[in-house]
Amino acid sequence: MSWGFVPKHGTQRYKSAIQLMQEAAGVISLGGGFQAYFTQNRDGSVLPWKVEPMIEVGKFVRERQKYCQNSEPIPQIALYFSKEDFYRRIPKLYGGWEWGDYIKGLLFALLDNQKPVQVMSEHHLSGNYSKYPLIVLPNMLYIEEREKRNLLDYAKSGGNLLITGINSAVLFKQDLDFEITADTLETKGFFLEYENKFSTISGPYKKVILPANATEMGWLYSANMPRNPKYPAGMIMPYGKGKIGFIFTDIGLHYFNGSSSKLRDYLNAFVGKLFPDPVVEVKGSHYIDVTLNKIGNKKIVNLINTGGHHNSSVVDVYDEVPSLYNVNVSIKCDSKPKKVTLVPGDKKVNFTYKNGKASVLIPELKIHSLLVVE
Repeated sequence: MSWGFVPKHGTQRYKSAIQLMQEAAGVISLGGGFQAYFTQNRDGSVLPWKVEPMIEVGKFVRERQKYCQNSEPIPQIALYFSKEDFYRRIPKLYGGWEWGDYIKGLLFALLDNQKPVQVMSEHHLSGNYSKYPLIVLPNMLYIEEREKRNLLDYAKSGGNLLITGINSAVLFKQDLDFEITADTLETKGFFLEYENKFSTISGPYKKVILPANATEMGWLYSANMPRNPKYPAGMIMPYGKGKIGFIFTDIGLHYFNGSSSKLRDYLNAFVGKLFPDPVVEVKGSHYIDVTLNKIGNKKIVNLINTGGHHNSSVVDVYDEVPSLYNVNVSIKCDSKPKKVTLVPGDKKVNFTYKNGKASVLIPELKIHSLLVVE
């Protein structure tokens, strides 16, 4: 559900149709139904002008309903949201959702890398670990021993784990036989260097001694130049038939508090090495959220334009989402598709098929388009 207005200084600033369409796109791309709430009069009636934008929003949703409703996600990346860990963080029974910023930031960073991702709790993953090529863990303070064993068994059997945050690393260090010092280095800002690019990142850190079979993934410096002392920022190590990656800082919380293209790219470097062959790849802009679904044998790629002012703290109502141009989409297919359709409009589009992938160029992405591969 969306609010049809933005509450501000005791007033209600009502959203435009464009604004509600952008919000609706994120919901229906996940197979859900969309609704918006508008305040009513004391007698229960609603002023028509308030809900008039919903006429356009309704048309927008109906044009996409055929390929959104009853769709099922194709598993790609699972973002692990531990119920047991979260319950130990929140200070009260109801509310406290701001304590989930550490996982929201990871979600935003993955979406900003055009990765289809599902937020999954323990009960969602039970019996389903092997369906996901990559599972990403946030900076966790607690994990049940049974769940830790499930995750390690998943990696040992060929899965890929990405564990973020020094607290999560401490939870796994004995099982993976690497060393972390007891002392915590509180810092207002490390300089993270990876492939000669620097970005600041803050938060607690403990010195890590990498195991011999690990590949280092960047370094942390106290100054913005490569000089000692330096500390490992991350690593990837083999584990059974799979791999486990570590980012030793809370990149999720840092990204939530202030997104950075360099931190986004750093996270994507891990995803690329742990999950090098995804079903869908999208290039052309980082202002695109991607969901990957199916209905029967049809693959459905949702492309949502996240540009504009939706994330601004100083813009309440906007009526324009700038178009994105020349978006390249590559979809892995077992055989050459019979056709690829662009929705809305059910337009048959040209595509190339090479090395098991169908590639499409979308000249313009307005708010929400779907590619249907048959």
